[in-house]
Amino acid sequence: MNPFIESIQNALAADKSDSPLLAHADVFRARAAIANTSDPKLMLSRHMAALLAISGDRPLFIPSFNYDFTRTRVYRPEHDASQVGVLTEHARTQWASWRCGPPVFNFSSNMPADPSIPYAGDVDPFGPDTIFGLLHRTGGKVLMYGAPFSSFTFLHYIERLTGGPVYRYDKLFIGVVQEKDGIERPVQLNYHCRPMGKTLEYDWVKLRSDAQAQGIVHNFKAPGSEVLLIDIALICQFWQDQLQRDPLYLLDQDSRAWVEPELSRLGRRFVVSDFEGVS
Repeated sequence: MNPFIESIQNALAADKSDSPLLAHADVFRARAAIANTSDPKLMLSRHMAALLAISGDRPLFIPSFNYDFTRTRVYRPEHDASQVGVLTEHARTQWASWRCGPPVFNFSSNMPADPSIPYAGDVDPFGPDTIFGLLHRTGGKVLMYGAPFSSFTFLHYIERLTGGPVYRYDKLFIGVVQEKDGIERPVQLNYHCRPMGKTLEYDWVKLRSDAQAQGIVHNFKAPGSEVLLIDIALICQFWQDQLQRDPLYLLDQDSRAWVEPELSRLGRRFVVSDFEGVS
């Protein structure tokens, strides 16, 4: 057994549950998890085997995010490639039994399809009836398998839990989901967007430091590699508490410098017409 993998398995085993695991992956920064190889296909297979060894009997979710829908307004679950790394596309095409969730923010999984997770109709990709909500309700964990903390997409679900980020605005993207049998289903994606033409960044260094100090983020290191394990329920509660005290808690100082006075001037959350022309 690879000792790097074994240390992560032991940490998960201490949880004594079969709650699901969501894995964000960067294969280069997780290379200590596998035996070295110059064969790209074998490298992906070994990383996939490592993730399955870590997850054990837990349901495993791997992002299969594809951002084309915001431009094309068509989402094809069977065909649209994952755009967030080579391992995620390998998982989608070679391993997954189900691609779950709406356009843009969807996941590959080995669990049986759950009809309560919508992919068409009126959908909020960070709402409670999503994979994010499922993982939160069931006491899941997030594994940053070499991926940096700045890839922690759960942040947007937590923003939505607090009523929606005041420094982003909701925008509707209307299109269709094109299924394998050719049937097209209408979909309306409610996506909270960065303000167009403005810099908006999160203070990932501070956010990680604060979460680690609370025992929410655990890191596992080997030469050239780092894996993070994050308790979803704990980070959801911690960041909700911080956002209730300071709605701009997640932002870096440069972003706060313009967001704070602009929100004060408006006296409300940003809306799409503040930054984009309305046709």
